[in-house]
Amino acid sequence: MKVHTKQCEYCAKEFQTLRSDTKFCSGACKQGAYNQRVSFEILKAKEQPLQMKKEREERLDAIINSIDAKIIQSQAVSPSLIETMRSDFEKTLNQLRQDAEDMKVNDANQRLKECLKQIFEYSEYEEISCRKILSLFEKIERQLGTRIYSLPDNYKFSSFINNTLFPCIAIWENEVNSYEERTTRFDLPKLVAAKFRDILMEIG
Repeated sequence: MKVHTKQCEYCAKEFQTLRSDTKFCSGACKQGAYNQRVSFEILKAKEQPLQMKKEREERLDAIINSIDAKIIQSQAVSPSLIETMRSDFEKTLNQLRQDAEDMKVNDANQRLKECLKQIFEYSEYEEISCRKILSLFEKIERQLGTRIYSLPDNYKFSSFINNTLFPCIAIWENEVNSYEERTTRFDLPKLVAAKFRDILMEIG
């Protein structure tokens, strides 16, 4: 079997591997590269929604103030009615904001549900391609990684994703990358499988 000499994409050290698609010399470097990439994307994901939210609220405030000014100038209604109209408008606006947050949470739940179901599906095969398993892990990181940080701070499954799912995937990736065969059996540890099933039941 051919041995490949490659340069680690994280620490730049040369290493030898039997796999032609290996990018990192060790599990620590792979995890370090992942943490670096996620940290950068988190920063971008956090800054962009906050700026967009600020600009949107400034525009809405300007519209509200403009409407107030025109109504007062026309003297068409009483000040108390103006206040009532303003209150109703703000309630509607807050409801629209809440609906948008709920839609993001529902979307995240569906993505998480799909990822967990695929993990279970792969674990049921007698044998599966190592490349296919790694592609699934990349998809999960892409589907859930940075998007999770644009969700509300109290998103129900943030802790599970960051403290259970992603660490498991990092361990499994290192194991699969170390295999010399092209196919393997992807077994889920019983405790992990039980936790994943609990999360699927909660999502519904």
